[in-house]
Parts: sequence; structure tokens; C-alpha cells
Amino acid sequence: MNVLGKTLVAATAIVALALTCIGCGASANGVGVTPTPTPARTVAPTPTAAPAATPALLPEGEPAALVPGRYAFPSFLTNPTISFTVPSGWRGHSFMVGKDYGGTGPAAPVLFGWPFDHGFKDPCTDHTPVLPAAESGAAGLLAVIAGQPGIDAGPVTDATVAGHDGKFVEYTVTADPATCGNGQDGFWIWGSCPAPVTLGCEDLAGDRRYGASRNNRERAYAIDVDGKTVTFFTSQPADLTAADRAELQQVLDSIEFEPAS
Repeated sequence: MNVLGKTLVAATAIVALALTCIGCGASANGVGVTPTPTPARTVAPTPTAAPAATPALLPEGEPAALVPGRYAFPSFLTNPTISFTVPSGWRGHSFMVGKDYGGTGPAAPVLFGWPFDHGFKDPCTDHTPVLPAAESGAAGLLAVIAGQPGIDAGPVTDATVAGHDGKFVEYTVTADPATCGNGQDGFWIWGSCPAPVTLGCEDLAGDRRYGASRNNRERAYAIDVDGKTVTFFTSQPADLTAADRAELQQVLDSIEFEPAS
């Protein structure tokens, strides 16, 4: 299983179990992450460090408790470093942050940063890549994602993130991924591959989004940043509370795309 696949399976479990799941919960020694220029580990069972002005790059590994402050997903493929501010009670790692309710809480909001550049002919049965039309930008990419079988999507909608124009689309998974492939990783919502994008590239130098469940509700963003399309998505369950929806929006409103060092 590749990196994105493992992380997305964990992300799906986190949505269902409020950031706790087999293999992706807090480590046995209560490791946390401190928002300093170089992330520091602490053995304290609860985070206590003060936030720093410079965003801390979130490390790989199991999601760890985060003290309130500014963090960043590291640059990867076409995505630059993406920084944001999280409030208290959140958890995360290098490509994902979300509200932590433990194993018995309500559905939780999640922000996930990962580049994607194509969809598929059929996410369940035919993983032939479908690329957006040339020069169609963010709207073209999200139209491909929204038009796939097994997904019920709303309109592609204007968005502004960190002063950059782009688009988002909300969708619900209507297919049953348990009937796709081996029933675990057969339903692919989107893929990312270095050019040229060809059949099977996701298993070689690229990756793909799987791990979703039927009735999952998500919002995918594609933002034009200095001529490049930056992508990320959020999990927004139907029963997300108004307070958690507002908290997620605060995190989204705090996003900045960091310049290359």
C-alpha cells in the first residue's frame, strides 16, 4: 500500500472514529507535536507548549495531539507548503489535521492536503485516468472529479483562499466501495501522477485517493497559486455540528501558501 493510500484509509477511519483508529492513534508514550520551526516531541500526555510565529511542519507518522498554533503541510509534488492555524483539541500529521473527539465522540471535521491532477472513467470499475481539458484550470479539474460515476456532486463554486482565486466542489459518495475491487481500496476518487498520466501510473510514481465509504461527504478545493493548481480537501460529515463547521471554516480561513525557501 502506498503512502497516500495508507494515510487516506487512516483519514476515513478518523472521520468515523473521531481521529482514533487502529494504527493511527496517539502513540503509547503520549507523543505530541510542538509548533516550533523544527517540530519537537514531548512526552507529556497532553500538549502544553506555546505556539510559535513560524509554522511548524507536521511530521510523518501517527497523528499526534497538537497545541493550538500555526502548522504546515510540507510541500509535495505540485503543492507548496500549506500553513494554517488549528484551535485546541485537534490532532494531525504531515498531510492531515482534524478535530479529536476520541473513540466515542461525534463525527469530526478533517482538513487533508494532497495534490491531485485527474479523475477516472469509473472510480469503482475502470481506473483509466481522465484528465481535465487543457487550460481549463481549477474548474476543469473539479468538473472531472464531480462528473464521475458513484459520486453525487454539487456545482463547481468560486472560492478564494489566502487571496488566491479558485474553485471548490462538494460531493457525496453514493457508490458502495465495498463492492469495488477487493472491497478495501478499489474505489478511487482521484489520482496524482507525474506527466505523462497513463493507466496504472498511480501504482508507480503517483498515488490515488481511496478509503472513502458510502455517504461520505467531502469538499475538494483547487486554487490557482502563481500559475499552479494547488489542491486539498475537507471531510464535512452530514451530522457535523454547527460549532465544528465554524471551527473548520476558521482553519480554512487561516490558510496561507508559503513561498519556496
